[in-house]
Amino acid sequence: MTDQTEDRFKGTGQFHPDKAWAKMKTDDFVRSSKAKHPMRFRDYVILVGGAVALIAIPLIAISFFL
Repeated sequence: MTDQTEDRFKGTGQFHPDKAWAKMKTDDFVRSSKAKHPMRFRDYVILVGGAVALIAIPLIAISFFL
């Protein structure tokens, strides 16, 4: 890449080749890691159970003080 290309894209908010390559590499990494370690049903159950616990425990604690 030449300096002329760098100057052309500088500050315009347009397509920048380095940023595009970085995003493509990041997306490839995420895609490969998801392929190696897919979420299983138990992972979803644990995730939802944790979210419910985070909501329910404070509500139960507040109900004791009312």
